[in-house]
Amino acid sequence: MFAKDGKVRAKRGKLILENFIQTRVSIVIAGSFVEKMTMGQILHEEGIHHLAGLAH
Repeated sequence: MFAKDGKVRAKRGKLILENFIQTRVSIVIAGSFVEKMTMGQILHEEGIHHLAGLAH
């Protein structure tokens, strides 16, 4: 009974760890993608937010 419970816990822990690693990898990929966006694009979007802020 206890041994089975331990195995289930270990399995769940492994799944959580795998999901965590996949999430981290996804975040890193997304981060590098965002960095590749041109500065002009970022400034353009900032400008839109700034104008939207002034409009309110």
